[in-house]
Amino acid sequence: MLHLSSVIWLFSLFVLINSLCDRRTPRKEGYLREPCVPGFYEGSCLIILEKMKLHEAMEKCRYDYGGRLATAPSKDAFKVWARTIHFSTKKSITEKSRFWVGYDKSGFKNVIPGGEDSTFDEKRWKDVFNADKFVKIDDWENDENKNQLGNFDCPPEGTIFNPLNHKFDVEGYNRKFHGLCETVRSAKLQCDSGWYLIPPLRMCVKVHRDKIIFLQAHAKCNSEDSFIATAQNIYELKLLRNVIVPLKITNNLRSIGGFWGGLKSEGRTTYSMDGTNPIFSVNTDDNKKKCGAFTYRNFGHDELVGVAVPCNEGGFWDTTYKLPFMCQRFADQSNGGGT
Repeated sequence: MLHLSSVIWLFSLFVLINSLCDRRTPRKEGYLREPCVPGFYEGSCLIILEKMKLHEAMEKCRYDYGGRLATAPSKDAFKVWARTIHFSTKKSITEKSRFWVGYDKSGFKNVIPGGEDSTFDEKRWKDVFNADKFVKIDDWENDENKNQLGNFDCPPEGTIFNPLNHKFDVEGYNRKFHGLCETVRSAKLQCDSGWYLIPPLRMCVKVHRDKIIFLQAHAKCNSEDSFIATAQNIYELKLLRNVIVPLKITNNLRSIGGFWGGLKSEGRTTYSMDGTNPIFSVNTDDNKKKCGAFTYRNFGHDELVGVAVPCNEGGFWDTTYKLPFMCQRFADQSNGGGT
């Protein structure tokens, strides 16, 4: 019988790594999860982001909501921005509050979020705004040289909006401000019977209590027109854990239990089964093909959230892992004019 310490030594750890401006393609369905009130402007929806650096705000808006930092087809949009900020933040807004927006030296960015794989294509965005030209900024707060702003994927500076006086300023990317994210409105999300809706992910998940090897779990999800539930970051992992942990499905993963995640690794290269670029990295010292399992809670260091174990029946030195899992697919919705 393999000694417990040897088994633990064979584990490869999942570590969350931080990267900037590298998630090009958002999830392909259902970016919004609730009616867009009051942040609504000619078919678009405005979403207030928590304080974060410029690149983080760009990534969150593009990846999580399929959008872009807010642009302005007309100066009336500035009033909508300020009103949205007021109603969304209530008393937390102060004279020092600023918001990242999507302006560069050529004006507000008239770009299509999400790229070719996004459901929000060019025609749809033009239908939203009914405008091809965007306004220039006349009012700068501190006579900033806007020429230092460039149209980069990871710009060194960005533009912030003052909701109290409707003026703009330039700040370095490393400063933390709220973000003003803009995306297309979508309808309510729905799941079939037996599936849980996770609204922030725009996803439906189905829990399978049967403990099987990864390849069997993968085949089962495929038969249900879905894929193994895949967390892209710590926040998404918490949402998945909130579904499965209360079910108390005991198993032999790391003594604290766990479930399959849609991640496969070969050496130090990690692949995501949903086709997105994973930001979980597998720390392993061999070139074996392994599959990812998330634990029911973090262990050791806060960033160690799971392990890489054999995808099928283990060999002489590898334990066979049979775990529960969740299948995941996009929530059903109509992509009309909002709710």
